[in-house]
Amino acid sequence: MAEGRVKPDVLADMPDLTTGDFEIARDIMEAIKASPQAWRNFRRFSGSYQRIRIGFIEAARKRPAEFRKRLAHFVQMTEKNKRFGFGGIEAYFEDAGEP
Repeated sequence: MAEGRVKPDVLADMPDLTTGDFEIARDIMEAIKASPQAWRNFRRFSGSYQRIRIGFIEAARKRPAEFRKRLAHFVQMTEKNKRFGFGGIEAYFEDAGEP
């Protein structure tokens, strides 16, 4: 984001994750904690991964069906101790393929 390469329409939907303490919304936290295995695995994920995934979920908050879908997928993957979302950045960044 600091480089100004995030597409404006994507940036407009993203919460500001660059400053201050990172807080996870209560409904998201409750969904993660509802599964003891997901909660155990989530706490082991890096802070940057947590921020990225929670930011992705939060970006859909104004679209309830998509929000629920993203949250459910995140909890399912976290239960399996699997990280996801590392690929296809071209859709979110301008000139992502150029060094």
